[in-house]
Amino acid sequence: VDSPYQTPVITVIEGQKQLIVGSGDGGIYGFQPRTGQKLWAHQVSKRGINASPLVDGSRVYVCTGEVNFANSFNGTVRCIDVAGGAPKELWRQDGMEAGFSSPTIADGVLYVLDMKGKVHALDAMTGKPQWKRAYSAGTIGKASLVFADGKLYVCEANGRVSILKIE
Repeated sequence: VDSPYQTPVITVIEGQKQLIVGSGDGGIYGFQPRTGQKLWAHQVSKRGINASPLVDGSRVYVCTGEVNFANSFNGTVRCIDVAGGAPKELWRQDGMEAGFSSPTIADGVLYVLDMKGKVHALDAMTGKPQWKRAYSAGTIGKASLVFADGKLYVCEANGRVSILKIE
């Protein structure tokens, strides 16, 4: 359906190297990098996934700003456990339009930037929102978040960079 903008991720899950990619059909997939064999698949959206997936152990975090596969909400953030090659959705936050920015994780918190310039902090294990904040003059959230030295670096489409101290 679409040509996604995201970058695939190479990782090791349960001792097996995997290439994890969101595709133009709105699915997230795990493949063996050497053979191309599909290991698992999970449908997320009716359109392409542009944010790169984030992997933590056997959990894959997926963000999109498009229409969800299972309902009429635009946008979702999901946590999918792919252990054993059988994807199981652990939690989801529908209606959060996080279409381009790849999330980041630190100290058990998943940080997501939506397309309206708001940063969301979610408990990585449960998906429970911890806080949401607009960043300095932020209007268009497309760049991926970076966490370093206790700070979240947030870039916006107009070239401004904000640094949020996380306490």
